[in-house]
Amino acid sequence: MRTILVHVAERDGTLLGFCAVNPAAAPPELDALFVEPDAMGAGVGRALLAQAEPFYLREGARRVGEPADP
Repeated sequence: MRTILVHVAERDGTLLGFCAVNPAAAPPELDALFVEPDAMGAGVGRALLAQAEPFYLREGARRVGEPADP
């Protein structure tokens, strides 16, 4: 079994997006980043990465980001 760190964005009980981080990868990597199409452009992806960023920085990353693929 592998451990994945998941961050979820929701508003009023509606899922807006999520990101999943695989801490066991060397180096740790972002396994998934998804934003509902209707929520794109509202900063949801940015907020999800901001939640994941402290983990990456603790693991020695110099930069956190992911190319967009709408």
